[in-house]
Amino acid sequence: MVVIVNHVFSFSYDTGGNGNLTSDTFNSYAWNPNWGNPATVNSQALVYDALGRMVENTTAGREYVYAPGGSQVFAVMNGQTTVQAQYPLPAGGIAIYTGATLTYAHPDWAGGPPKRR
Repeated sequence: MVVIVNHVFSFSYDTGGNGNLTSDTFNSYAWNPNWGNPATVNSQALVYDALGRMVENTTAGREYVYAPGGSQVFAVMNGQTTVQAQYPLPAGGIAIYTGATLTYAHPDWAGGPPKRR
């Protein structure tokens, strides 16, 4: 049996009284003063809509665009080129565009999570 444990050895918080984490052993954070959401993680920008929901972030040169709810990745972009886009379909299905390829994922008869077909 292999056990992997993630230990955070050092951390610091802001001194403004908000208690926001500004760094730990592995990452640095900056916070949005209006919403209290993270504004950057390791200098990678996070963008929010007017309701404080995340709409995009950029990591390692790829931009992740979120669906209106702010919790599901809608598209992965490389500049202005779409790497992958996912469109919700009726009955829990998902259309997945990857370059010029279109595939579908849909739940099984027992109501399990969507599977690619």
